[in-house]
Amino acid sequence: DFKSVLQEEGVAIEDRLACACRFLKDEALQAATTDLIASKMATGQLDGLLLTGLTPRAEPLLRRYVERTSDLQTAALLLCHFAAAPSLSAAARRSQHSAPWQESRRRTPLWEQWLDDYSDLLDRWQMWEHRAVLDIAMSAIAPRARPPEVHLACTSCGQPTTLAIKVEGQNGNKGEAQSG
Repeated sequence: DFKSVLQEEGVAIEDRLACACRFLKDEALQAATTDLIASKMATGQLDGLLLTGLTPRAEPLLRRYVERTSDLQTAALLLCHFAAAPSLSAAARRSQHSAPWQESRRRTPLWEQWLDDYSDLLDRWQMWEHRAVLDIAMSAIAPRARPPEVHLACTSCGQPTTLAIKVEGQNGNKGEAQSG
């Protein structure tokens, strides 16, 4: 009976999985794998990622891990590798700023909240270079919405205000700025 080997926490998960693959029939292997996944998700042990992969299926495991250990940094850094997951690569990252903060936070997926919280933590610790590296890594996964553009207009006539540089030789004034 291989059940005792599969349930032995002292044996590494990859060894238990190898034993199951080698000696169990397909139905028993599927049941054993399902049990291992459920066990790892319930306890929030990161070696369960071997079974779930870095896919949306791993979110409950990571959630439990963060609840158990308060290690937001590890979860956030793992999330940087979620690029292939369609539900995690939405381009709408940080695009809900028009709604009140709490309401927006409730609608934001948990993984985005973790990354935002980790970014805020790096800011509080004044770890600007690490924050920049994280932002660069995340821009490949979930590009931020384009920031709003600012247009200036005259308050009297409503015409757009621009800054034009005179070309050398016009009216003898070299490089003089003029607003128009």
